Amino acid sequence: HWIAKEFGYDGRGKPTNPRPKRRLYLVDREENRANLHPTYYEDLEEVWGRDTPLARRFLYGEWIEFATEQPFHREWILFWGTPEEPEPDQSELVVEVGFDPAISKNDRAARSALVAAGQVRRGPNRGRIYVLEAQAGHWSVLEQVKHLLDVVRRHDVRTVRIEDVAYQRALGDVLDREARLAGISVHIELVKPDADKLRRANAWSPLVEDGTVLFGPGQKQLI
Repeated sequence: HWIAKEFGYDGRGKPTNPRPKRRLYLVDREENRANLHPTYYEDLEEVWGRDTPLARRFLYGEWIEFATEQPFHREWILFWGTPEEPEPDQSELVVEVGFDPAISKNDRAARSALVAAGQVRRGPNRGRIYVLEAQAGHWSVLEQVKHLLDVVRRHDVRTVRIEDVAYQRALGDVLDREARLAGISVHIELVKPDADKLRRANAWSPLVEDGTVLFGPGQKQLI
């Protein structure tokens, strides 16, 4: 890391500190506990997971490059609809849809994507998130609205979230109008972008690692 290089340290053994007035100290977690809240590391592990990029960087001190890291590992992926994880009772779920409409001028890149997921609000599985459906395709505006309204009907969706920028904002207005004309009650929420896509993925990776998020059968493309 460039900081280590500033002190003439190559990462092996203890720092030799060749410059008398510039010294590099390496402190491990156990040595640092005296300066922190007693459960500081355990609390962060609960939030950031154990093997996620965030945990590796801020819990274990690895100098990793986030842009080259995989936020999700294949072995973390759990599916519902198996003997170990039965299909959820949809009546117990609060279902929302996230929709990312295509805006690229490149036909091959202009694929819209929607994901419907339900969270359990009571009982022993409270808090778990079940990915119910995922679709992607090259759709016109009216085709996007049709796919969304079909999913809203199919899963009794409470909220549809669309990114609050440019074309996406206009799509929200069209969807709201078409839902009212069809007699469908659903809340359309425009969401401000939260950082870049990689940071968003890193924020969700602990929930996949600890089994909070479960994927449905046939969702390999989403994964």
